[in-house]
This record gives sequence, structure tokens and C-alpha cells, in this order.
Amino acid sequence: MLEAGRGDPVFIAHALARYAGQVPEVEPLVRGLAANFNREKRTYVLKRLEQAGQNPPPAPQQPPSTGWPPAAPEPGTLEVRVDPELGRLALGLNLTAPLRVWLVLRHGFGRPGWADRSTLYAALQGAGITLSRRHFNRLLKEGEGLFWGLTGGGRVHARGVIRVVKEVTARALVENPDLVATNTPGVRDVYLRVDGPLTVFKARLYAGWLTHRENPRIARATLCRLFACTRETLWAWEALLPRTLEVIPAYTQTALDPRDDDRLADCIPAHAYNYLTRHNQVRIRWQSPNVYRTRLLRQHPRKGQSRKARVAAAKVIRDSRPAEKSAGGRPDDRRLAFGRAHWEPRQVFATAAHFRAFMQRRQARRRAADASAAPWSVFRGYDRRDHAIYELALDEALLTGAWERISVRKEAVWRRAEERHRTGWAQTRLRRAAG
Repeated sequence: MLEAGRGDPVFIAHALARYAGQVPEVEPLVRGLAANFNREKRTYVLKRLEQAGQNPPPAPQQPPSTGWPPAAPEPGTLEVRVDPELGRLALGLNLTAPLRVWLVLRHGFGRPGWADRSTLYAALQGAGITLSRRHFNRLLKEGEGLFWGLTGGGRVHARGVIRVVKEVTARALVENPDLVATNTPGVRDVYLRVDGPLTVFKARLYAGWLTHRENPRIARATLCRLFACTRETLWAWEALLPRTLEVIPAYTQTALDPRDDDRLADCIPAHAYNYLTRHNQVRIRWQSPNVYRTRLLRQHPRKGQSRKARVAAAKVIRDSRPAEKSAGGRPDDRRLAFGRAHWEPRQVFATAAHFRAFMQRRQARRRAADASAAPWSVFRGYDRRDHAIYELALDEALLTGAWERISVRKEAVWRRAEERHRTGWAQTRLRRAAG
């Protein structure tokens, strides 16, 4: 939380944002004040404003009901716990619709573990999920044996989390093994709303996975592989959640010359370009993977059965590998589930202080002269366009800043002058060669 006094504009805007859900004139006033703040303060105030809009004043309390099943919630208010990795597999395997029904079934009827068809259909309607009776029956047939079991008496028996994780993991190994190559179910749950169209729920599963990863910096190609979709699908999901998901373009820059070190030459892509600083220094910059930041989504405070689910998924993956079946001895499933064979060394740091502390620990372990270590990326801040700026460094010396680049207009003048300079020298060399 930011430190602000009672006379500070940030404190005043934050105090007014509390009444956004009660007084309609408050929201435009707060947004007008926040437009004059910097990025951190503006995000702080707007987040409080969005929370006030999402959480209106509480209604008068009603006496508790002792009946079962519980009363149907108001449309658009039901939040359920979802394993983000299980939701990712459901997106990749086209199982999102039965997954949503299973989540409502577990949330509303988890104590007896079953529900009548008519009662479950009414619960889905009360949760804000619009579907016809025929579509509901098709979903029950599609998820039978995977998410629930059907009996002749019209009951729907929900499957447990561990069993669902095993079945979904086994199906992913058959249809798309890349879905479980590096990530498996069994992580901390997130709370997601289930109301609205199915496309919106898919976007929420995508945002929930990014919440579990805690605002990652990841390439779109990697996201397409993890979710088994195209870039257009990712763009559509991000457009559906403008208040929940923010995509921040990121750029990496360096003041070092790639001709002096081969490690830099391997890290600088072909689309890199030069830019000019305020001190007339020419440096290199290129666009890097975006930073994804989520708001208004929360994780469950405890891990629940995530460890059991991860071990169960690891057993399914192990049993699908013939080489491991025939190998002597039985591998430890817990080590297999939490192994780090596919992890890469840390290369991105949030602040310069964290990077210097890492280099000091590295020197204490006598690894400073390790020539095989790759360069590191250190976050340097946001530029005037709110782009995340990282610096590619080889040691503790950080030479660039987020605001060192000159304006686009001045840089265009500099580029035209450089072009005239190169053209003049080329004509001079041609005249000398002809003479």
C-alpha cells in the first residue's frame, strides 16, 4: 500500500473510490484525478475503484437456511475454485463446457456428491449459465465417465478431483502430449466466475492461469503451445477481459557491443534496432516477450489436494512411458511430480537490487568466472509509453535506464541525418573510385 497523507490527492481519490458503487458521480471524478498520477499511484487508485464496483454495499442479512441443496445464487455472483492447470488442459482438449458443469456440481452439491438432473439444471440457470435442456443433456453425455457418472434414477454423481486429473491427463497424452510436457495439474486453486457465455469463461480460465503464474513474462508462441490455440484466440480472450487482464509490451536493451562477446550475439534477435540516448549514445533495443498482469482475481490461501493431484498426474505420465516401465526399480512418484528437469536457470530479475544480490551470492560460490552462463535480464522500469524495459547484462554493471531514449521525433531527425551521412560517404567513395 502506498504511503499518503490525508491531504494527498492519492488519499482523497482512494477515499472517494469506496463510494463508487453507491454514488454514480464518484467514478468519473476519481478517474479524472487518477489521470494526473504516475503509473503506480494510478493503478493503486483504479484497482480500488474496480473493487468498489465489483463489491457493492452488502444487502441485509437473511436468516440462514438449513435445507439441502443450498439456495441458488444470484446470476453473476457464483465463484468456484478451479485448478488453473486443469482448466488449461480443458481448453486444449475442448472440454471447457463439461468442466464448467462439473465445477458447479462440486461447488453446490459437494457434500452429498450427487444431484438430480433437474436440480443441477436449475443450479446452472441460477449461476448465470444459459443453455437449453437439449444442450444440457448433450453435456451430460459428453462428460460421462470423465467428470461424473449417470445412474438410471436420474442422478449425476460427481467424480473427485484426483480421478478427474488422472482421466484428463491420460486423454492429453493421447491427443496432445505437448499439453503435459512441462506443466501438469496440481497447483493452487484460483476463484473464477462461471456466468456468461462459454467464450468468456474460456477467457477467465486463461486469466486464472496467468494469475497462478503471478504475472509472468512469457512469449505468445509458448502460450499457444501450452493452450493449443492460435494467436488470434489469445487476442480474443484478452479483448474480452479489459479490466481483468493487462498485456504490457516489453523491450530489452543493452549498452554492450555484441562484437565483443559471443554470448550477446546469440541473444540479440534479428529484429533489433539502434536508438539514441539523451547523452548521444547509440544502443541496441528489441521487442521481447510481453508481461501479463491480472487484477480482481484471487488464489486460494491453501493448496488443498494439489500435491496429491500432481503426484497422480505424474504416475499417469510415468506409466505411459515404456522405457520407464521396463527400467529396473520403481522411481519415486513425488520426485517425478516435483522434479526440475525441465526448468531453466533464472535469467530475469524484477529489480536491480535482486540482481546484485544474486551476483554477490554467485561470487561467494566462486562462479563469477563461469563463461557458460547466459546473460541476465534486469527490469529497469517503464518508459513514457508504459512499456516494460529490461536490460541485458553480463555482470553487476547496469548501464541503461528506462527513460534514457530520446523522443521519437528527435530520433527521426537523427536517423535522417545518419542516412544522409552514409549516402554522402557512398557518393564520395564512388567519385574517388571513378577519378
